[in-house]
Amino acid sequence: MLALAGGLADAGVVSFGATTKNVGASTTQLAVSAGDRVVGVLQATDPPVLGWFDTEDWRDDAVQTALDGLSDARAILAAGDADAPLFLVGGAEGVVVVSVDDSDSPAILTPEPIISLPSGDDAIDALAWDDARGVAYGANSTGDLLHWIPVTGASGAVDSESGWPLSLPFHPTHLATLDAEALLVAGEFEGEARLSVVELDGGTPSEVPLGIDGVTGPITGVGSDDGFGFAVTSGGDLIVVANLADGDDDDATGDDDDSAGDDDDSAGDDDDSAGDDDDSAGDDDDSAGDDDDSAGDDDDSASARAPGDWGVQLLSTDEGAVDMIARDGVVYVAVADRLIVIDSTGTTTDTIDLDASPVALAAASSADGYLYATLDGSESVAILDDGPFLTITAADTAVAASGALDITLDADPSPGDGGSCTLSATIDGTIAGDGTAVSLDEDEVLLGATTTVSIPADSLESGTHRLHLFCGSGAEVGRASLTYYLGELEAPQGFTVSVGEGTAIASWTDNDDESVITYDLLFGTVAFEDGDDPGGTNADGTVTSPISVDAPTDSIGEATITHEVANLVNGTTYYFAVAAVDGDGTRGPYSTVVAATPNVTGGIAALSGDPGCTCAYAAREPGSGRAALLPLSFLLLALVRRRRPGVL
Repeated sequence: MLALAGGLADAGVVSFGATTKNVGASTTQLAVSAGDRVVGVLQATDPPVLGWFDTEDWRDDAVQTALDGLSDARAILAAGDADAPLFLVGGAEGVVVVSVDDSDSPAILTPEPIISLPSGDDAIDALAWDDARGVAYGANSTGDLLHWIPVTGASGAVDSESGWPLSLPFHPTHLATLDAEALLVAGEFEGEARLSVVELDGGTPSEVPLGIDGVTGPITGVGSDDGFGFAVTSGGDLIVVANLADGDDDDATGDDDDSAGDDDDSAGDDDDSAGDDDDSAGDDDDSAGDDDDSAGDDDDSASARAPGDWGVQLLSTDEGAVDMIARDGVVYVAVADRLIVIDSTGTTTDTIDLDASPVALAAASSADGYLYATLDGSESVAILDDGPFLTITAADTAVAASGALDITLDADPSPGDGGSCTLSATIDGTIAGDGTAVSLDEDEVLLGATTTVSIPADSLESGTHRLHLFCGSGAEVGRASLTYYLGELEAPQGFTVSVGEGTAIASWTDNDDESVITYDLLFGTVAFEDGDDPGGTNADGTVTSPISVDAPTDSIGEATITHEVANLVNGTTYYFAVAAVDGDGTRGPYSTVVAATPNVTGGIAALSGDPGCTCAYAAREPGSGRAALLPLSFLLLALVRRRRPGVL
């Protein structure tokens, strides 16, 4: 009998229940970036959309970007390493590389031009990442092809012109990297499940078919962990694949280095299986263990693992599965409306209930401790954590000097558990806890109940800051954050954005506040919230965010202020907000964030999870319409002139 992971301890089992996070409509596959930082989620919209959220600073809303060039996004994969993380998205027209900039918070994702494939059939249905060579593998189920896709440059001995793409005798639908020299490929032919190992020995790759007689239903997910491969089927079979030539001892240690990185890769490859997502996840782990993987690849290459004596074992999950991931010797299988946990003996040890049926899975590294699942028929991702998941809300995040920041806090415990956790807080820094400590009157939170925490103004720093709350200690810590403003300024009201050909015109009502000297008009191509600095720019770089707009010296609180941002990129969605600035240079709370797209017909859209839309101006005769009203408006304003103190 094959031991699932060479007798590894089941250290990475997630035991706490799921909390969901809204990411937008039609969620399908997902991936976790190298470094565990960003969760990317494919959305089956038209055009397809990539949504993401930053796990280092949990935000209320996910950020979204359209995947231009793809009509049908089918697979997502985390690639690269923690220093230069990437997402790859495969679809009908090829692969889109998405760069991940996590140097600030929240992270920024930027899709690059689509990569077409040389075979003439560009469709990619599944992806896997080869950390040793810095390349991806893509499956084409219509042409029965396996593609070798250089992404960051190939450093291995694979020759892309001798034998690639590789033809397969079945329709490949799922991929997972077993180790530095083998790829697990699953699919079907004439209604029967097929499973093969593709040997990557430095020359032309070769396919080794695996006998899986007795398998019921098509394969729905593949993955790997510590040199072992796994596949699950819709009929309830769990297939375990191992290279018997390695010996259990080597596999158990993972070839040491391989284990460090391949484990993760495995985790991710699982996801890769799921949605090529996990690969993402694993890539995280891979990322976390990239050094190991790279080191391990040397070891791997030095060990000259013998090719092709592959053993297969069938286990039963008792239920039809939709996806799976493996991590640290534990297999998580998505079935119905829950996950089942299978340990290294093949025994189901736990179940995790979800709010809806899972569609795809992804895993961060064991150090990060999170699992993720997209949920069928919802707009959310289930986040599974080893510690209490902390959620906070505040009715009003603008705090006067004599007031307090009142927060409603919920710490969700493991099902059936109670007790309390110790509460702490920091200002700025990150969710990792490296900010300035805040004194709290309430430091114990009852798990499973709602707690109100009041932080007096004299415990907070003036201006706009990010507050991070932590509940627990050690590895089991719930984390959440929000932005507050301490001061007397108010958010501008009546903020709207209208668009034209390459332009956007922002309008808002002047604050009824004599201390307001200017306004900061903020914009960028990535959604943001109070306290963020989006750092946007127009097409020629002549205008950057924030734009300083003078407050009117007359008619305080009675004027409508407008400002045009020119030379924007047509068809690109921009996000806008405005904030008042006083004589000391302190910026107040933001207005509503509004999304608008130049030169696209539609209506003004507040940030709500869709890509945003626009209003196009109708043509006007000279002297008519809005232009003709401007002289009259200025005349009326002159009748109620007032001056702000200190402004000449």
